[in-house]
Amino acid sequence: MPPTPTSRRGWLAGCIALTVWVSCDTSRDPPSKQLGPSAGGTDAFNPMPGSGSGSGSGSGSGGSENVIADPDAPCDDGIGVDTDDPLDGARAVGLCKQAADVDDWGVVEARWAMADGSDPNGVAAFDLGHGVLERMGSVIEPKEGERLLVLSSGTAREPGDPDWSSPAGFDKLYTSSSPTGFPKESPACPGVVTGQTHDDVALEITLRAPEGTDAFGYDFNFLSYEWPDYVCCPYNDFFVALLEPVMRFQITTPDEYFGSINQDLVRRRANIDQVDEVSGQRRLQGTVPLAEVFGYTTTLRSISQGRAAISLEPIGFAPAPDKVAE
Repeated sequence: MPPTPTSRRGWLAGCIALTVWVSCDTSRDPPSKQLGPSAGGTDAFNPMPGSGSGSGSGSGSGGSENVIADPDAPCDDGIGVDTDDPLDGARAVGLCKQAADVDDWGVVEARWAMADGSDPNGVAAFDLGHGVLERMGSVIEPKEGERLLVLSSGTAREPGDPDWSSPAGFDKLYTSSSPTGFPKESPACPGVVTGQTHDDVALEITLRAPEGTDAFGYDFNFLSYEWPDYVCCPYNDFFVALLEPVMRFQITTPDEYFGSINQDLVRRRANIDQVDEVSGQRRLQGTVPLAEVFGYTTTLRSISQGRAAISLEPIGFAPAPDKVAE
């Protein structure tokens, strides 16, 4: 769903391994401060076309799309508003199944963090920026389960909750650095430079995806208290998702070149999800960022002395890593 320009100010973003953060970017204290965005809802993995998994809702074939739902969801009933357990934050957005070992899929770990990924230990008022609520306002309710996660540069609370403060003039009095590669100045606001990050909060969740999946989805609302008064100013709000195109590849090669090609693909950030033998040749299948395979036919020909072949098909987009985002 698109950002909702009706309440609160700050940052909210998400990516796999799923980092969700919110911060207020200012170079000084603004006249009024945000309460913040809310995030929550149904989460699911999408299997790759023609692939399946032994868990969830079944397997797909022939290019169909299926959703692997979390078998343990919902799991957020009874979580307190002011919980300090980051796994409760994961549960509030529908991430319930925890990975039992390195061969199992699910939530590997979760942690609260500053927007730049640093540890918030000792930062006064940091915990006011995250909360697990039954609803937010009169409109926003959980998509599934009983709770939703709120991340805020103000207080992640509803009026009437302990520690709630009005966003007007509220300041938690701490700053941090922006995430790597941020801020990204809006081309619609020439000459405007975003200020210091204030009162940020992040939930960082590491997930291990089910075998054969190529996407992860979650629902969110992005809310800004100060819209539209602070558009195109140092207090400007952003919703940014940095994505890069991803290709599905299939390579066939004589066995003697398999090792060299495999190593080269790993270096190019490829995910190899299937290796088998077809007509006496090795076949590799998986996904790779488009940016890593420009002109790859020539490289492959050089590695295999002209005896390997590749096919590429676009399948969608994925969050770009920091080095690409920069």
